[in-house]
Amino acid sequence: LFYNNKIKRIPKILRFIRHDSFAAAVWLMDDGSCTKTKKKNGTIVFTGLVLYICDQFRDDCEEILKWWNNTFKVNGKLKWQKQKYKGAIREFPKIYFSNLDSLKIWEQIRPFVMQIPSMVDKFQSVEDRRNRRDLAQPQAEDNSFLKT
Repeated sequence: LFYNNKIKRIPKILRFIRHDSFAAAVWLMDDGSCTKTKKKNGTIVFTGLVLYICDQFRDDCEEILKWWNNTFKVNGKLKWQKQKYKGAIREFPKIYFSNLDSLKIWEQIRPFVMQIPSMVDKFQSVEDRRNRRDLAQPQAEDNSFLKT
């Protein structure tokens, strides 16, 4: 049902998800990471979440992006990274979420992630960013998702 020629078709699975936040937490814990950048003063800051969706068809990647954007009311961007793999250049898809969109997602998945010590460490930069709400750049028109 979910496999076509031994290839997992994620969009076929998405319609069966009944707990979006839990599914997103597991997915990001497995295939996600925090992106960071180094400022001129040497400070490392969180810039967003990224989800790696390797080995998916281009149309499936678009469907996955649409699920994330609709489910969490965010505006993720699909990017393709060229990388050498087994002697050939291949493109691997990733979904990037902005700083503020990442915080929206984080508020939904945080209760699940924070229960797993190794994942707390993996996502420490987004948790640190969450705890410094005053640094939101740019200011969201509606930042009610940031609980006080």
